[in-house]
Amino acid sequence: MIAIRRAVEAAFLKRDSLVDIALDHRATADAALLVSGVALIGYVWELVGGARFSWRLLVAILINSVMVWVIIAGLTLLAGRVLCRTETPMFTIMRLQGFCHLPLLLTYLVAPLAWFGRVWFLAALVFATAEALETVWWRAALAVLASLAGLLIITQLFWGARLF
Repeated sequence: MIAIRRAVEAAFLKRDSLVDIALDHRATADAALLVSGVALIGYVWELVGGARFSWRLLVAILINSVMVWVIIAGLTLLAGRVLCRTETPMFTIMRLQGFCHLPLLLTYLVAPLAWFGRVWFLAALVFATAEALETVWWRAALAVLASLAGLLIITQLFWGARLF
């Protein structure tokens, strides 16, 4: 229950909670469970909508959600080292960004709430990244933007799709 409380507090941009998460090394596992839990809820939501159950798809969704989380954190770390000249450890960024995934639960609802959930997630991601990199919000926003652009390029390279 502590992880859920921390995720709610991180989603509502509480700085004290983010500091606690950053200092708690055990919170990395909680963040991984939270990231995969949000993906699992999305899969269950699709099942309720009439989709057929597939073990392969379930495992692929869980693995993919954690992989995307790690890639975004790694790219944010690289961008943070370039933009902010920080020496923040990778696991700190992973923990803080992982706990910001809770607003993505809104994306499974009606369209206006889905867009609100995405914007809320990005705002929480920038706020948590600013805490992790110990920098101002606009540099954190640039680091997050660079990591999302890098994620787009990496996914296109690995899956062989065309960018344009």
